[in-house]
Amino acid sequence: MNGRNFGRLRLLTVGIAVVGAGILWPLRGVAFAAGFLGSAVWAVLSFMVVERLVREALRPSDRPRNVPAIIGLVVMKIGLYGLGFWILLSGLVPPISCFFGFTLLLLVLTVASVALRPKLATQPDMPRDAAGRERDD
Repeated sequence: MNGRNFGRLRLLTVGIAVVGAGILWPLRGVAFAAGFLGSAVWAVLSFMVVERLVREALRPSDRPRNVPAIIGLVVMKIGLYGLGFWILLSGLVPPISCFFGFTLLLLVLTVASVALRPKLATQPDMPRDAAGRERDD
């Protein structure tokens, strides 16, 4: 997956979270819906920071690392975790709503990976037998 795919999946996750929060609001209450939506947005922001941090830290040797950006991203990640722990420990929202919101991004990424797997398996560099099946070599 590339950065564009990750961007689309982040938007899809937030869209699903907004729709899910709209459904959860009348069923479970405002606090549960807010916990679900807020946790999903937190997961997306955290994923964005980690993705950017990896891109900044793991550059080719011919491109210098942007050390201030890396430090800023680490500080942002620590801040996001602090905010997440505070929300969980404060009791503002039910912890189970946070669990569902946190895992929504993982669910979207997993489904997208499974959906893209057939395309990945048919790339020309994969060894195949005469019937077109992947070989184990």
